[in-house]
Amino acid sequence: LAQALPPLAARLQEVRDGLEHRPPDDALALVTAIRADAEAAGEDAVVAGAARLIGALQLRQERFSAARPALEQAMALYARLGDRRNELEAQVLLGRALTYSGDQARAREIVPAALRELRTMDVPRDALLATFSQGLFALGIDHDDHAELLAAALALIPEGEQPRAACSLWQTEGDMLFHRADCVRAHESLTRAFSCYQAHQERSLAGRVLVSLGRVQRAHGQLHTALEYYTRAAAMQVAEGDVPSWLQSLNAQAVTYDRLGQQEKAEALYRQAIAIAARDRLERYIVFLQGNLAGSLLGAGRYAEALPVLEATVAAEK
Repeated sequence: LAQALPPLAARLQEVRDGLEHRPPDDALALVTAIRADAEAAGEDAVVAGAARLIGALQLRQERFSAARPALEQAMALYARLGDRRNELEAQVLLGRALTYSGDQARAREIVPAALRELRTMDVPRDALLATFSQGLFALGIDHDDHAELLAAALALIPEGEQPRAACSLWQTEGDMLFHRADCVRAHESLTRAFSCYQAHQERSLAGRVLVSLGRVQRAHGQLHTALEYYTRAAAMQVAEGDVPSWLQSLNAQAVTYDRLGQQEKAEALYRQAIAIAARDRLERYIVFLQGNLAGSLLGAGRYAEALPVLEATVAAEK
């Protein structure tokens, strides 16, 4: 006889525990099936947990518009159940989805309040660090509360330790310092983030840090060194199958070739990246890559070719 399925909550936990060993779309299909079964059984707590995980998986694949309804469902159910911590954590995830799907104003209304309330609750340190990391991505480094909330999160990292969520926070710190033109400290923070990701065997995310480090090199005119960083990052991301990160590395290479006056190489890379983004329906990447391609064409004096690319970019920009 076939064994009976475990309870729905156990099925959901089993998927959570095996996330790192499943392709994202396979995990998404499993969790979607669990949510449907839980809805049919009237198990709201499992529906909420599944909806939150669906939203998180969609965020990981940068399908931001698709993440929103799942996270809104999770928030509503957690509120009904009186589970304030999980409601707030889902709210922070929703903020990231809102930011990247064209509603950053709403994200900036809901994220800081959620992070501040979570700080007052008995939330395990690593979980709190991970939630702060998501929230800081949602706010953006130009938000008034960003520096304060980042400092609060960094203060939670024990001296001499590098928990998984700390990698992202150090990367955020490095990008913020670079934005402030504090390149020496930016390099220090980004190097720490790179080491942290490597320690956790997060190769594609380590590649994203290499792109940030390359940006520091580019700002100092070290264009060939920057290219080495970007090429190395792309190889790591291709090996891990991380298409969004790979697109960022291709874009960084193209921008650098433009700076070197090698417009043909830059154009080829932009068009390669746009084709990949279109294949995977990554609209946000298509838009910024088209904008950069148009800038490259303008820089080369190819105005008639640049105009339709610019028009398409403006029409799609959220």
